[in-house]
Amino acid sequence: MRRMTITLCGCAALAMSVCAYAGDWPQFLGPDRDNVVKDFRGLPRQWPAEGPKVLWSVSVGPGFGPAAVFGDSAFILDRDATQGSERDILRRLRLSDGSEIWRATFDAVGRTDRNGSRSTPAADGKYVFGIGPMGNIYAVNFSDGKTVWTAHLLRDWDARRPNWGVATSPLLYGDWVIVSPWGTKASLVAYEKATGRVVWTTPNPMPPQGDTCQDYASPVPATIAGKRMIVATGRKGYLIGADAQTGALLWEYREFYDMCSALRMSWQIPSPLILPDGRILVSGGYGAGAAMVKVERDGDGWKTSTLWMNKNLRSHVAPLIVYNNHIFGTDDGALRCLDLEGNIKWSGPNPRKGSILLVDGLLFYLQADKGELVVAEASPEAYRELGRWPILSGEGMDSQVWAPIVFSNGKLFIRNQARLVCLDLMAK
Repeated sequence: MRRMTITLCGCAALAMSVCAYAGDWPQFLGPDRDNVVKDFRGLPRQWPAEGPKVLWSVSVGPGFGPAAVFGDSAFILDRDATQGSERDILRRLRLSDGSEIWRATFDAVGRTDRNGSRSTPAADGKYVFGIGPMGNIYAVNFSDGKTVWTAHLLRDWDARRPNWGVATSPLLYGDWVIVSPWGTKASLVAYEKATGRVVWTTPNPMPPQGDTCQDYASPVPATIAGKRMIVATGRKGYLIGADAQTGALLWEYREFYDMCSALRMSWQIPSPLILPDGRILVSGGYGAGAAMVKVERDGDGWKTSTLWMNKNLRSHVAPLIVYNNHIFGTDDGALRCLDLEGNIKWSGPNPRKGSILLVDGLLFYLQADKGELVVAEASPEAYRELGRWPILSGEGMDSQVWAPIVFSNGKLFIRNQARLVCLDLMAK
């Protein structure tokens, strides 16, 4: 058994990190929601011509929902898309061979374009949480998958379903799980993990207008000027910060939203990325671009300002990464590196909205139109590709291999529209 690295005891000891074993990937974008694997070294710089070893491959329904990893298990929110009898299926798989330990099935009738899974489950060793594309929230036992409680992201908080289905993922925060409905009744909600009791809500400050572009991003934890808060983006990049203890709205930033509102379409898919010293990076596709926001104390309150805003990083789907004081992301598909002032260092190949992940100084990304896994150096000097393998081509392959990439203890998890694949990056 591996040693627990973090322990949280009640609300007084809430911290940004989640309870996890070393190397786990227990929720969307990892333990700290920054899409960077920390404290892992020793990845090869050369692989066989056929690529990393495929440890196992299992069938999944259509969609984009990636795995979460805790201990010796992987979890995925799957979906049966049979018209008229659609169901969400939360599955626990053995990490060793991909075999199924249990599945929890929930009726969730309804369809969206590209009907299928969207969000990432969250697991803490006692419970597993999921949010389906129709807005259903599930809490089940980690051990056997039995239902603990359910709620509804849309109906409970008077929220409209986004055009492409609910994609936001639950955030683990101590004894609570936090979600972002962006309804008229609340923008953020904290539930008690064990009971589903609502602990706090954050009001929705967004302008009450008939805006069809809604939020697909997920909330992230932050500590700014010593204050623990939850940061979230609503439709078109409307950015807020809420007190992590009470849900009180601390600040809001709308300059990026105002710019996006002038565009015909600008959905907010990448989650905000927290940097040191109160800086927050936001980005959106469809021509939106990116902005570096500064949040700081202002007497008894807070103030926000724009450090820069430009069109150099228009990330449609892929998450954002900061590594060694440089930004890595995609610009309407093209892989790109920027400095922290928003200036382009280099532009690389076009992953076609494929996701990216940083591990041990290496960038892994998916070439979405070909099902290729690509690895390159995470260097600001130039794009240097180290390998490219068609691991996801074939069954389930189409042009929308968009699911986030997941890493845990030397293993990489990627998926297309029919298969979840586990790769052993350390195999000799």
